[in-house]
Amino acid sequence: MNSSKRNLISRHFFWNSNAQVLIGPLLAIGCWWILEISNLTNPIFLPDISDVIQALFILLTKSGFEDTLLTASRTLLSFSIALAIAVPLGVVLAIYPTLFRMSSGLVDFLRSIPAPAIFPIFLLIFGIGPEAKIAAAAFVAFWVLLVQTIHAIWHIPRIRMQVATVYQLSLWKKLIYLLVPQTLPEMITGSKIAISLSLILIVVSEMFMTSNGGMGAVILNSYMSFQTDVLYAGILLVGIIGFLLNKGMTLLENRYVHWAGR
Repeated sequence: MNSSKRNLISRHFFWNSNAQVLIGPLLAIGCWWILEISNLTNPIFLPDISDVIQALFILLTKSGFEDTLLTASRTLLSFSIALAIAVPLGVVLAIYPTLFRMSSGLVDFLRSIPAPAIFPIFLLIFGIGPEAKIAAAAFVAFWVLLVQTIHAIWHIPRIRMQVATVYQLSLWKKLIYLLVPQTLPEMITGSKIAISLSLILIVVSEMFMTSNGGMGAVILNSYMSFQTDVLYAGILLVGIIGFLLNKGMTLLENRYVHWAGR
């Protein structure tokens, strides 16, 4: 009886939570519809919802599907590159304070440079292909992940490090049983920020170089040709990509970092 009651309560909470999530988007669509029927805006600046939905469907199924895949794959690749380099380096810098002090000035300087400002350097190094876009996005994500890794290790309670020392755990055991469980929650948080920044840089760089495709090119080309329905649809599609990437991180957190906050 108690078990069935708990299941009923949990299902009720689940449906209420999901219903509340829909309130914001429905309000936005409602405001859009009111502006549309009241003729308060020019259709060139705010197209009909039906036209945008139709353009979004076309982007998802026909002409823009490849561009969507390009943007999403470039984002994931740049994030993966940054993750593979930043995490090991962050562990080393956090464990050895001397190395951190020697490099802290350089790290603070480089991570303060806006990526668009040094994007021409990536063009010189990698050319005008997609490699420059991926490198620029990885550059931005790298500093977020590096700093997050360092601070995550520093926030490990000292008493736990002392216990590991008392039990004479090897470096690998400290890594597996102490560093990884303690730092994963903060690393997931940093990864959400890093992957969002990667998406931003990928889209911006695709606007710089439209010849390689991607949603940034779709958005810029539709702006230049005054296809505002495609413009809005492209923006919505980029938002959907970012939303799904963030949701993916949240699912990973709930599945593999279930102890976070406990």
